[in-house]
Amino acid sequence: PDLNDIVKPTLQNLIIENNYTESGGGIACLNASPQIIDVTIRNNTASADNIAHPLNQAKGGGLFCINHSNPSLKNVTITGNIASSNSYGEPQNGGGIACKDSSDVTLINSTISNNQVIGPSGYWGSYGGGIFCTQSFLTLKNVEISINTTSSGWGNGIYLVQSNAELTNLTMVDNFSYNHHYGLFIHGNGNYVSITNSIIYGHTNSIFFLYSYDTLDVSFSDIEYGETGIVKYDCSPIINWLNGNLDEDPLFSGLEDNPYQLSAESPCIDTGNPDTTGLNIPNDDLLGNVRIWDGDNNGSEVIDMGAFEFNSIPVSNNDKVNKTKVENEVLRTYPNPVIKNLQIETELHNTEYIEISLLNIRGQKIETIYSGIQNAGISKFLWGSNEYIIGVYFIKLKVKDREIIEKIVKR
Repeated sequence: PDLNDIVKPTLQNLIIENNYTESGGGIACLNASPQIIDVTIRNNTASADNIAHPLNQAKGGGLFCINHSNPSLKNVTITGNIASSNSYGEPQNGGGIACKDSSDVTLINSTISNNQVIGPSGYWGSYGGGIFCTQSFLTLKNVEISINTTSSGWGNGIYLVQSNAELTNLTMVDNFSYNHHYGLFIHGNGNYVSITNSIIYGHTNSIFFLYSYDTLDVSFSDIEYGETGIVKYDCSPIINWLNGNLDEDPLFSGLEDNPYQLSAESPCIDTGNPDTTGLNIPNDDLLGNVRIWDGDNNGSEVIDMGAFEFNSIPVSNNDKVNKTKVENEVLRTYPNPVIKNLQIETELHNTEYIEISLLNIRGQKIETIYSGIQNAGISKFLWGSNEYIIGVYFIKLKVKDREIIEKIVKR
């Protein structure tokens, strides 16, 4: 195709690893807007060390996008990639991702971790350990950015230059450098950054503005050091510190496979924005579990902060869970927690075939409590819990293709 044409391929179910080039160690996009789904991009290198180039610039260890490239990434892991140079030329950018020149990148349910930007010793020219973005638009939803590094300390998690960003349910933690540990670094003028339902923790400064007059909105997020964790250097950005923000240890679980899940004591459970209208949040979280869940068991379903929903159940590809109450059907359970017998009450608008089942913590059906034709109106059922151990279970009412799920606790 002509280089001015935009191509839109789909890359799916791939592992891209152990490649070496100057820009885009794993993938390079020029006038390309691919869909990248269920892909792992790992252990690739973008290096300018042995390349005759006037700029001597390494960009995008995992992914590099330039010239109106607008990739969409879903269920993607970008890890162990490097952007490096041993010379004192132009900066090295984006250990995980680098995008520039109106290249708008969208990441959903993805992880960017353990990537590096490495410059010469003592050189302050390595930017964006996780993501480097200039003159572009960055959209992140249900994304973890963790343990990425730069040798200079500029934007260890994300570095934005004259770029807009929408960061929703982001977990950005423990990104570091040999100098300063800045999580989000914002440089440039006239741009807009929003942070919603997110956790930024484990950096010297959570957010750093340099020569910037951007607008930043922060709401329903756990930001280490609170508003004082936002540093402004020789600039006067507009900072809107909105409702629902915290400055508390998020109390991650520390579990081996996913250490940045929330523990049961986390203050980030059910403390996201209770009104998710317009946020276009995916139905599932980073682990594929139902995204909005009653994690604190108070009877109200409110989204958590960060990329992981606490104590939720998986959303099966073949059996999608619809947690929203269906207009014409109602499911009630009491007492909850239950010690012996649970009263289950259904309310139907029409006479329908229904199924009431018990699910375990993984969302797997372990018992059919009732199945059959049920008349319109209110019906009551009794479920005995004696044979089940203490723990969390779920009652599911299925009516045609509609489902309602209620969480119960057995004590």
